[in-house]
Amino acid sequence: MRFLAIALLAAVPAQAHAGTHPEEVERTLAFLEEDWTIGGLEQSYRETCAWWGDRSFLICETTDATEGDPVRSVSIFGWSAAERHYTYFNYGQNGRSRSETCFADQPAGLVCLGQRKTERGEARSRSRIRPVDGGAVFTAEISVNGADWQETVRLKYVPRAR
Repeated sequence: MRFLAIALLAAVPAQAHAGTHPEEVERTLAFLEEDWTIGGLEQSYRETCAWWGDRSFLICETTDATEGDPVRSVSIFGWSAAERHYTYFNYGQNGRSRSETCFADQPAGLVCLGQRKTERGEARSRSRIRPVDGGAVFTAEISVNGADWQETVRLKYVPRAR
């Protein structure tokens, strides 16, 4: 009888490996997993994003030499089950850090919201990253002291040539 049970178990297909989070959460972040550069900055910018720890976080390591000496940073995308939103943390080699609350954007991608005090007052930030043919588009906007949103960055991430 024991041999029959072992034979039956062996005949059952293995379940696909599921990560830490619900499939929808992983699907929303999955487009970020890539070895990226920015169109036009292929020689000076690299951002490599990969899953970490049973797909619990997506970690992106960046080297940016667009203004001379390379500057490194690391970004971590995750999911807060308790708060029901995505999380974004960034740590730079200059010792600065920031965190933002993110949500699934429509039809795909993420929109992240942040807030900080500046010399000019209270600044709210809103950034979006969306998959597009051949890469991903990133836009960032800022609103200071409740003023209209002003676009500060628009760029296209493209996969690095291999």
